[in-house]
Amino acid sequence: SPAATMTRCAPVERGRVSDAHDERAHAVSDSVQIPLWLDVTAVFIGSVQGAMMTLHPPRSRPPMAISGVVVIAIVMGMGGGIVRDLLLVRTPLALQSNWYLAAALAAVVATWLVFRELRRARVLITTFDGLSLAMYTGLGAFAAEQAGLAELGVILVGTLAGVGGSFVRDLLLTEIPGIMRPGEIYGIAAAATSVTFVVLEPTGLDTWTRFVGATTLGFSIRMLTVWRGWEVPAARPLMAPDDDIE
Repeated sequence: SPAATMTRCAPVERGRVSDAHDERAHAVSDSVQIPLWLDVTAVFIGSVQGAMMTLHPPRSRPPMAISGVVVIAIVMGMGGGIVRDLLLVRTPLALQSNWYLAAALAAVVATWLVFRELRRARVLITTFDGLSLAMYTGLGAFAAEQAGLAELGVILVGTLAGVGGSFVRDLLLTEIPGIMRPGEIYGIAAAATSVTFVVLEPTGLDTWTRFVGATTLGFSIRMLTVWRGWEVPAARPLMAPDDDIE
């Protein structure tokens, strides 16, 4: 069952530091097991979102060649998992199995065939974006917990895994990463997913239930904020320039 699959590796006691830290970290990171089907599903969803946003670009962005669509789709699909695995000091799972790249390429083909003519592509882009964000954040938090990281480390790895793909995508498109600019609430949704996963741990719920609960909350926050038009405001100094004391 999914619950059994996600709980077969017992978390290592958090906060322990020893002289053999590097060797221990290697062994722990190698023992982290994420169900292949779940990780590949996250790749497919992320790649669909990446392909859709390049096949249906905003008016301010010029259209891309097919190579650009493929690159962005791969980055969006595999970026979060690669960020997660690098933070856990292990070879990215996306490079250890052919399924990951195959899922990303299949997502490009499926998107081109099915979604190209849809009039409400923007709604679908946001939906797949929310799913990708929540799933990769939840998987990142799960892997970090299994690797024995402290609670704040779990939250950090999960959040960075959730926003990693979009961060690299924006850099490739020569844009300020969305998590760093005013506008749609993105990083907060990822952080809320990680925090929820950690906060539910003392309740005794199994890992699968906590993962589903956290990712559902993160997806809901992302969709609700888009629907309601809630945005992160621009940072302002507490003291306006005219009020500076000479």
